[in-house]
Amino acid sequence: MKQVVVCPDNIESLKQIVFPHPHDGTPRLTLVLANDGCLYRLHNTRLGKSVEATENQGRDIYMKSIMVSTGDILENGSLYHLTKYNLAFALCSLPEAVSQEDEPPRYQLPCELQSMLAQVHGSHWTQIPTLIFQNALKSVSISVDEAGDTYYALNTCKCIEFLISVVDKLSTHLPPSLLKLIPKSTSQNDSDLLLNKQRSLLLACDLLRSELSSTVFNLLMDQPSIQEANDKVKSHEAKLLQSRAATTSLLDLAHPTALSTSGNFPTSSMSNRLANNNSTNNKKKTKNDNKVKISKGAIDNFFKSKKKDASK
Repeated sequence: MKQVVVCPDNIESLKQIVFPHPHDGTPRLTLVLANDGCLYRLHNTRLGKSVEATENQGRDIYMKSIMVSTGDILENGSLYHLTKYNLAFALCSLPEAVSQEDEPPRYQLPCELQSMLAQVHGSHWTQIPTLIFQNALKSVSISVDEAGDTYYALNTCKCIEFLISVVDKLSTHLPPSLLKLIPKSTSQNDSDLLLNKQRSLLLACDLLRSELSSTVFNLLMDQPSIQEANDKVKSHEAKLLQSRAATTSLLDLAHPTALSTSGNFPTSSMSNRLANNNSTNNKKKTKNDNKVKISKGAIDNFFKSKKKDASK
């Protein structure tokens, strides 16, 4: 079955490498090694409309086939495209990257470290060119130079520094769909600008959640700058909720007063007059209710005539 991959013009050949996804470990992270020496990530895009975009009784509407300009027909209606991938994200989520503070670093040559990862986690690590692997190591490891060679050791602090730098960049380049979640402040004072910046920082962290293991993501969220932003945003939202609740309570209290002044509710003097009238009517009804009228019917006359006949 043919597949169409949207890629840069200078790419002529592609080699797929399947990695375990850092978030859950399932083999669904497809990396592509191109002839330009770069590492890409393969994404699958189904053309059509999803449930959110259409009201079709909760069903997706996707194209079953696509005809491209070359005349070929794609049977599954999917297009693939490439985006550059930084192998440092995969290295950050390795258990070896989360080391204990009292554990001494284990320095290794890039080829030695790559072989060790292949033995422990799978042969897919050996399919990565050493140069790409070494460039990714520089971002998430500490190094020492000895006898003209550079030895590397994965380091937790370096991993967190790398992720924080990524979060800072993402927070200033959020997609429009996420920018809508940040409320626009009417005033341009420093506190409002800082609060929106902290909101952007947290949204950028959420974008990385699906690309990291839960252990590394929790370490990222525990960093002072991220924790401070989280506390500030939560505190501000709590104050907004309290302010709205107080406003609602004041409106509830002011509502009957407003109705009373508008004439919909009786005033005190009117209430007294209505109460007196009601008591007078009740007394009249009580007197009338005590009088019971006695009437005679045909059956009474019948018994009366019987008594007269008996006396005769």
